[in-house]
Amino acid sequence: MLNYYQKLKVSTPKAFTVCDVTEDVGLLVRESGVLEGMITITSFHTTCALSVNENEERLFDDIRNFFLMRINGTRHHYFMWSAHHSSISK
Repeated sequence: MLNYYQKLKVSTPKAFTVCDVTEDVGLLVRESGVLEGMITITSFHTTCALSVNENEERLFDDIRNFFLMRINGTRHHYFMWSAHHSSISK
């Protein structure tokens, strides 16, 4: 069994950021030489969360707003609103 370990450092411009690391992880997988198997991604930082979602900017906005709403009480749902209205107009 082949094992490969690599660290990926992600620097963010703000205290709260939603990042897509798909390309970075894909590059690490290609560099590993592993052709099939599983990948495990973990965060060693207590204030970082990992989630698998679509790469959709409005969804990223909703994720940001969900957490920011917990701080200041405002609410906007761009992805759900847009998906709902586009399905109605079809």
